[in-house]
Amino acid sequence: MTHAYFVFYHSLGNICIRAALRKFGKANNNTSKSKSKGKKNSSSPLSRFFDAHLRRPLVITLVVLPLSYFTAFMETATIAHFPHYRFRDRSKMYSVGSLFYAIYFFVSFPWFFAMDEEEEDEEQENEANGGERGRGGKEEKLKREKQQR
Repeated sequence: MTHAYFVFYHSLGNICIRAALRKFGKANNNTSKSKSKGKKNSSSPLSRFFDAHLRRPLVITLVVLPLSYFTAFMETATIAHFPHYRFRDRSKMYSVGSLFYAIYFFVSFPWFFAMDEEEEDEEQENEANGGERGRGGKEEKLKREKQQR
């Protein structure tokens, strides 16, 4: 039954992350013509860097952190009333205990989300699986290239 709970948590997490990415994860398009001067507004290099490299991870992080704590807190609250559990300080169990439990979700929500993503390129695949398979794949690719020479 535990597996069903965790799949449920992570599936809802994917829905939340996808909704946030749909709404906030797209890059700004600052190439529209200015009404007053007829010139194109060019975005700054910092803005282009943010849009290209930081927007998506920032959106995912801003969704995952509170969602992780909320999930951990709610699970802690639901199991706290099990008759065989005893706690010295319930408030610390809810706050600090949930924070430590949320650390698991800090890692697992993005990882579960990455498994569900379509792989656009080799770099995204490398990020999705923690780098191990990606690095091994690069080594294999280099070996094949050397053999073809």
